[in-house]
Amino acid sequence: MFSILNSLKGKQLKTRLLNPRDQFFDLLLGVNTFGYKHYSDNRKDPVWKGDYEPCRYKDLFKLLRHADVGPETVFVDFGCGLGRAVFGANHLKASKSIGVEFDKDLYQGAETNRLKSKPLDNMNRPRCCFF
Repeated sequence: MFSILNSLKGKQLKTRLLNPRDQFFDLLLGVNTFGYKHYSDNRKDPVWKGDYEPCRYKDLFKLLRHADVGPETVFVDFGCGLGRAVFGANHLKASKSIGVEFDKDLYQGAETNRLKSKPLDNMNRPRCCFF
């Protein structure tokens, strides 16, 4: 029994169950943007980094629509994490969505998401890239 419970650790199941809309959009887009990464509590550290925690898709889409993201938009997200905002802008048909991430692990996760993401249409993959 404990081995089954331990195997579920780190899969963000609680977060997914408590945020069904976010889970729906991750499934729709073919990505996994759930996660949390804690860096440091010492803000005086010269290389201090803010923690990674994605915003909710509900809030993200509200902001992107307010910014009038559409076919004429090139969207850039600095500190993109696993790419939730990049894929959200792409879902709203931005002409190009670009994510910039400094953390190697988060960058690798974003690249994995890009490769696994579902095509925007039947012609090609989403127009997303990460640096």
